[in-house]
Amino acid sequence: LIHFYKSCRLKMEENCYASVVMKSGHVSVAILIKTLMEESTVFRARYASLEQRKPSIKQEGDSVKVKTEQKDGSVSSKSTPGYQTAGIIDMSDFPSKSVEILFVTLSHKVNNLIRDCNDYEEIEGLINICLEYGIDKPLPEIVAKLTTIGVLTMENLVDFYKIGARLLENHEDFKKTAEEIMNRCVLLARVNLLKAPAVVNFFLHNSDNFDTVMKILMILKHEQEATIRYRFEGVSRVEDQGVTLGQKFIVNNVVWELELSRVFKKRCYHLNCSPTSGGKWNCDFKADVRIYSESKGTIRDEGLSGRFTGLQWWFRRFKDSNPIEKDELVFEAKIAVHDFTPDPSALTETTHTWFDVSGENQNNAPSIKSENGDGAGCSSEEPIMMNHKGKYFWAKKGILVKESKVMKAMLEDNWNSGIDVGKIKQEKGEANRARFRQIREIELPECYSEAAVKIVHEYLHANPAPLNQCSDLKVLQDIILMCDFYDIQRPMPEILAKVRAAPMSIEKVVMVTEMSRIPGKQQHFLPLAAEALNYARVQLTAWPEMLDFVLANAEARKDVVFSLLQDLGGINAFGAKNEAPFTFRFKATNVNGEDATSVYFFGSNLKWFFQFHKSNFEASFGCHSHESGNKVTADVSVAVYQPSQNWARRDLYNTRRVVFDNEWNVSLAQPLLTKNFMQSNGFVKDNCVFLEVTVKLVEVEDIPDYMGISEVSLHPKKK
Repeated sequence: LIHFYKSCRLKMEENCYASVVMKSGHVSVAILIKTLMEESTVFRARYASLEQRKPSIKQEGDSVKVKTEQKDGSVSSKSTPGYQTAGIIDMSDFPSKSVEILFVTLSHKVNNLIRDCNDYEEIEGLINICLEYGIDKPLPEIVAKLTTIGVLTMENLVDFYKIGARLLENHEDFKKTAEEIMNRCVLLARVNLLKAPAVVNFFLHNSDNFDTVMKILMILKHEQEATIRYRFEGVSRVEDQGVTLGQKFIVNNVVWELELSRVFKKRCYHLNCSPTSGGKWNCDFKADVRIYSESKGTIRDEGLSGRFTGLQWWFRRFKDSNPIEKDELVFEAKIAVHDFTPDPSALTETTHTWFDVSGENQNNAPSIKSENGDGAGCSSEEPIMMNHKGKYFWAKKGILVKESKVMKAMLEDNWNSGIDVGKIKQEKGEANRARFRQIREIELPECYSEAAVKIVHEYLHANPAPLNQCSDLKVLQDIILMCDFYDIQRPMPEILAKVRAAPMSIEKVVMVTEMSRIPGKQQHFLPLAAEALNYARVQLTAWPEMLDFVLANAEARKDVVFSLLQDLGGINAFGAKNEAPFTFRFKATNVNGEDATSVYFFGSNLKWFFQFHKSNFEASFGCHSHESGNKVTADVSVAVYQPSQNWARRDLYNTRRVVFDNEWNVSLAQPLLTKNFMQSNGFVKDNCVFLEVTVKLVEVEDIPDYMGISEVSLHPKKK
């Protein structure tokens, strides 16, 4: 018996490797290294040396406990046979349940754990573990499970897309499945980002996945081919009641719409392309349209091609007298846009509603004086070599010392940095060569543009012409940053005057917002930042403009875009709603006319509407972001400025609580100031009235962050 025991023990030690413990949270799973090496390419490489020798690792006990956290919060422990343990592998980056499911499955050769898993986060964790450690065997079943659990929403869309992209990158076998997952994500984004607030939510709520968000938005804007699909329910209402059913999508930065209606007692489908910018445009396209139902299969399948101009619809009629089971039809259109030429819808000053009330212009700008002295005691003729991106040019030491505190400190007598004589073009004569032996060099940071460096250099050396001719905001910004870095004060008033005088644009909005965040520059740029935010509220009310703004600026100025969108959306840095009110200035023009002046603007992540009636100087206020039956409650007040009294501010309407329920637009109470009073007391200037609206959002009910279209309607079973 003793001999038999020893032989069995020896055989067991020869065939059994040490184990490791996979630990995540309260879950610890022991698994043989031999099993890991069979299932994982990563662990096979890590423990390859164990193939050649018997493990001599310290025993940590007779058994390894597998701890599992129960639903009630308690922790249960189970002991497994005592193996030699090679240590603990930290798996805390993955969900604890995913770690338990996968490694128990591999260790005990069971299949029901993956089959019974229906939690999206657990499935995602399983896929990420398999991809991270090269575990291929259970991956097909896990991926198949992911495509059937059907829980894709706007909240987890980015996570799903990342899984698809990672599968596509790492596994050629799953190319078709990965592309299907990614297309499902993009299709859901196509229908749910059709409002500016939805774009703001999508961008801010997925800040940790910036690259993926930008990629999805780029697809919506630039991809010219797409398959859009939608399931229409209640089809019988089209024939019985004349109801029109439709759904809009984003393809190539343009709204496309599928619609089902009735024309001359026959069902018709419509396909339409409609840019939001208006004006003249044309779109050359090709589309394969298929209509089918789950019960009857394909009802219609045809190709369309042509050119959209204006509000032209493409429609086909089809007659189907037989009732449709489940009262639903599925429309599928594969669209290829060959050429889209919109009418340029440039942002113009006619939509800029800002007005100045407190001397925030260049005439009353904070004074800037040079405090660096006159450079007395300096050798003003001593040359200094300036190096910018490998290009050299001369400067006079006396001028640099006089204009810049930083350079004055750099050029003190004990400053012994210099350049080799060999870098200087040699002049004839030993005296001239000796003159250049002690030339000093200042290397300028490469972040500044060449144009900015040249303008500053010329200005300091009594040549202001390049600065006077410069109108590029990016160059002006580099000049400001360079002057700030080297504490050069003299050109600042002229630079700031040029920035203020430049027409307001989205480029200027971004530049001013960025500059107002720099310590020491707030006093110069905060007034401009208020004007810029007011301008952005008007220009970014529609999703195409919001999408263009994000894509054009977020890559290079991510923090600035986040800050601006947080201000527009009323969302703080922690992603929560900011309860502070916001103000919006509105200049009502041509007030002697009889019509009304109106404007849309963006605030608290909602689209608002304000209208000023010139006939009686009364106002209406509205919320355009709610649907029928939704409810928005806000405290609204309106003030008017009196230019004749140094822009004194007077209340036109006291703060009142407004509820937008079934009516999106409501008239405010009788104004405190009458039209005759305002006209006779200097409230009207240049035929304009200057208004300021203050809005504090109180409550929003039943308004989703996105358009609210579920994936069930977009991904029906194909026939």
